Amino acid sequence: MNFFFNKKLKYEEKYSKTQPFSVLYNNFLIKVLDYFFNKNKFSIKFTKNLKKDFKENLYYEVSNIIDPHIYNVLQIYKKGNPRVKNITTFYEKFLKNKKKIIKKILEKNINLSVRNWIRNNNDIINRFIHDEKKINNIFNINSDIKKFKFGLGDKHNNHKAVTLIIFKNNKKILYKPRNAEID
Repeated sequence: MNFFFNKKLKYEEKYSKTQPFSVLYNNFLIKVLDYFFNKNKFSIKFTKNLKKDFKENLYYEVSNIIDPHIYNVLQIYKKGNPRVKNITTFYEKFLKNKKKIIKKILEKNINLSVRNWIRNNNDIINRFIHDEKKINNIFNINSDIKKFKFGLGDKHNNHKAVTLIIFKNNKKILYKPRNAEID
């Protein structure tokens, strides 16, 4: 599946100073998230805040691919154009013209990252649903999920990482993306 589009996200303002290159992939995120939430018929109720957790996690994953590449292009551009002082000038004079080339270069890495993101988050949710009764019995949680904190620790095996699941009663569990019986 290939995703790559353009649209402004409501929460993008929060990142505008640290992630200035997001204009290249905003609608892309919307399409991926729409696919993720609508393709899967999860029995978990995704509140607005839970969906925001997934949006921010996906935004972070894609930014980690795109932003370093664009930053390198910016540095090369600045060397050839010493009067360029800000990112807006760079975007208006160079990036708009080169957007298709940059997308083509990054598309393979982004699509791989998105496929891993979808697969890994499907695993988290489906494994939680499968083990929900055991989790409730062992940890006496009996509460809906309030928040996901993704990417805790190092990533391994197709970018899988530990995820903290926080419940509305403030109990927490760590999801480890592997069999923890040997721990």
